[in-house]
Amino acid sequence: MIAGTATASVSGSKVLAAKKIVKNAIYGINNVNNNCSTEDLAAFVSTLNVHVISCFDVQPRRRRNDDNGGDQKAFCLCIDAVDCSKLLDVAAWPESVLISEWYFKS
Repeated sequence: MIAGTATASVSGSKVLAAKKIVKNAIYGINNVNNNCSTEDLAAFVSTLNVHVISCFDVQPRRRRNDDNGGDQKAFCLCIDAVDCSKLLDVAAWPESVLISEWYFKS
């Protein structure tokens, strides 16, 4: 499947998209303080000029030997794919907060 990319419209043409299609990018945000809510994280990401589509709590993904899962939160964050570089700016995030591409378990 392809999607048109021309930004100029033809004068008088009725061939127009019904709505703009937004390509999503999904990231896991881990090792976040327990006091942080989904609204807090979405607001923080918005300050980076990133369009947040959705954000929700998930179980932290930990290594086998990590028993400190109760003192951290994790989130699944869906953003507009054009904003990935802004989201992945390491200087914008607090130290030790982990951001990774989301993967689905089979």
